[in-house]
Amino acid sequence: ANTYYYPLPFPKLKNVKYIYDLVDEHTSVCISKTKNYVENFIKNEIEKSDKVITISNSLIKLIKEKYKKEAIFIPNGVSLSQFSEFSKIEIEEIREKYNLKGKFIIGFIGYHGDWSGLDFLIEVFNKLNISNKCLFIVGGGSEVEKLAKLASENIIFTQKISPEKIHLYFKI
Repeated sequence: ANTYYYPLPFPKLKNVKYIYDLVDEHTSVCISKTKNYVENFIKNEIEKSDKVITISNSLIKLIKEKYKKEAIFIPNGVSLSQFSEFSKIEIEEIREKYNLKGKFIIGFIGYHGDWSGLDFLIEVFNKLNISNKCLFIVGGGSEVEKLAKLASENIIFTQKISPEKIHLYFKI
């Protein structure tokens, strides 16, 4: 994790409830120079918070065991109706645009950050012995240029897709 995610501790204000949202176990990916800073930052923010929320049961367990505090599970939200209501015509247009028809597609949809593991996915994909394979990487992010240099000709990058259209890419 980069320390710019943890600039300065947030001051505790009188008569204001402070809810800390732990979205990941960032210290597991920190380099040694920043690990102690990030760990202390998270520990202090959790200790002074009135409530802690998180997106997974594994993080609830971590908070309880490591920081001795209860957390509330709030999952990431999604509109399920978007994934059941889709246009077959729009999906076919996407398949044509990226020349995906008849291919064995492995997909990734998300932000292309240094923590996303796309470099590993590309490395493994390049070693797969599958005919007519395609790695379809949907989204944008800070690592696109670096990742594109690792890509073979059967790896396709889209650019960032609008929230109104992203559900179509799950149907490819």
